Amino acid sequence: MSDTAPRVFLSAGTKRSQEQQQFIAELQERLASAGFEMRSAQWSSINPLAKIKEEMNDCDGAVIVAFERIYAKQGRERTASTKFVQLKDLRFTTVWNHVEASIAYCLGLPLFIVCEPNLREEGLLEKFDWYIHRTRLSAETTHEPEFLGVFQDWAGRVRKRYGARSKRTNKSEPIAKSPESITVGTFLKNLKLVQFITLLSALLGLLAGAVVIGSKWPGLAEFLK
Repeated sequence: MSDTAPRVFLSAGTKRSQEQQQFIAELQERLASAGFEMRSAQWSSINPLAKIKEEMNDCDGAVIVAFERIYAKQGRERTASTKFVQLKDLRFTTVWNHVEASIAYCLGLPLFIVCEPNLREEGLLEKFDWYIHRTRLSAETTHEPEFLGVFQDWAGRVRKRYGARSKRTNKSEPIAKSPESITVGTFLKNLKLVQFITLLSALLGLLAGAVVIGSKWPGLAEFLK
């Protein structure tokens, strides 16, 4: 991994408005300017979660962009209860934002979550142990001081994780010696105490067995000499 740029996973809904498309274009440009390589998962109807996890395994950060996907003028919450809640003007993002953010969090990837201001706060869009930047998502957003501050903080954590992974990947592994080059002395020297005792017990057992066999079949004892 040392010969590649830090990779970040981008989660964003499809079929976007023109303003949303402009925001994504500006965001991609900013990610590239920061030295990041962007990744996303191709849709698979067979096992989509495995595809997402496979792509994220090689990433060091994740960007979650939550656009409005569903709008409901009216609705009810807990309709089976006598104390149901009347709702109105409901706006939801795609459920895949929640899925991909959950996988990224479980993998320990630094999360950068930006979403439109009126989206319903639920799932990964609730405030837990990550920050959610709520703002109008347009081309100008990526130039705003608050956005840049959050982005740079996240980018620093991504680079830190990338550096740690690179060190582990590039750490030289000891070259294993071939069995022919190992002497008896070296073999015994590298044995742990428990292994030495086990080996000694096995040798004594073989010796005792040879004595018993020799007493019963003298001809065999002569052959073994």
